[in-house]
Amino acid sequence: MSAITNDFPEDEVIRQASQRSARPVMLRDYEAAALLGIGRTKFRQMVSSGKAPKGIRFGRAIRWSQSELLDWVDAGCPPRDKWEILKISMKNPRSR
Repeated sequence: MSAITNDFPEDEVIRQASQRSARPVMLRDYEAAALLGIGRTKFRQMVSSGKAPKGIRFGRAIRWSQSELLDWVDAGCPPRDKWEILKISMKNPRSR
């Protein structure tokens, strides 16, 4: 009898799955700061002054969406009030 072979050995499948789960979708303040290439203190100042997107509260923890931060950067890092309006318009584009 011939043995059944897999294209992906079990160890490789586990490694790939752990790499996918190792990329957080929701970031802590220091992770968000690192993503933006700034320090944690500067990031906190930007958030508290309304210059960066507001985090999402999970109990006592606050996290930032990685995709939102990347979209915010792509939009040119507008102040939070303008970003909130822009974010809504991006989700609901109007047909002209």
